[in-house]
Amino acid sequence: MSFDLPSPPPAPVDHGDAGWTGAAIAVRSILQISTPLLLRLSPSNEEPLYIDFRHHAYTWTVPIARFPASAASVEVETEPAPPGSPPLFELPGQNLDNLLWAIGLHSFGGASASWLRAGERYRLTRWPNFTELPHTIDQMRMTSLLGNAYFSVAELAAAASTTEETATRLINALSLMNVLKDADVEAAPAPDVRTETTGETSSLFRRLRARLGL
Repeated sequence: MSFDLPSPPPAPVDHGDAGWTGAAIAVRSILQISTPLLLRLSPSNEEPLYIDFRHHAYTWTVPIARFPASAASVEVETEPAPPGSPPLFELPGQNLDNLLWAIGLHSFGGASASWLRAGERYRLTRWPNFTELPHTIDQMRMTSLLGNAYFSVAELAAAASTTEETATRLINALSLMNVLKDADVEAAPAPDVRTETTGETSSLFRRLRARLGL
């Protein structure tokens, strides 16, 4: 199964962010629909990673501390998860929040994610687990600010004495983790998602399950 990804908005995108932008859009789309899906992401020059959204978990041979910021491309494949089907990999796996944080920080070339609205103000709904997340002092400072009040990107950058790009990347990451609410509504509209079945993708997941003994 595969789906067509909406095109990201026209914005300067560096070589490293190009692939993760498409991955961020795919993950955001899946998180906004009710149909359980399994996802494979294959970054260029890295082993593929697998996400089981039913368990908010993923598996990858690459530690999150070595997340490859430079990915010229990231191939995206999905497959439905039928009711009662076994987990895609041995649980508990790795916390999906950690992967969403990294993808959000390294997508859209420092511009706002395509599902966010220009000038919107945001506030934190749940504190991220910074004991597991690679982070900077600026990122922790901005997250603390968002835990106490609503901020736009510009306001957040000014309050934390950092750049708007740094603040934008943080908002992208926290939004992808679904731990933000905006000043008007609880969540931004989701991108459209279209799905299409392919035997190749299904066989890929069958091979993975066989290898893992599932």
